[in-house]
Amino acid sequence: MPIDRHVHHPLPIDAAHVKMARDAISEALEVLRQPPPDSFLGRETYKPFPKGNTENNIGDGNGVSPQALLRDE
Repeated sequence: MPIDRHVHHPLPIDAAHVKMARDAISEALEVLRQPPPDSFLGRETYKPFPKGNTENNIGDGNGVSPQALLRDE
């Protein structure tokens, strides 16, 4: 009884598909090697105002309003 052997002979179109697949894989590997994109989560995009001086132009910062000024005085 003879043994049936199926021999595969690749077609030229197969080589083109393999090249296209390898190119796609190499492009994907280049993207994966890049650092992850910045999503802005947890990153300060501004510097907060300093909290050193609590005095303002209304009062001395103790919560009490200053005396009203009178014109006649």
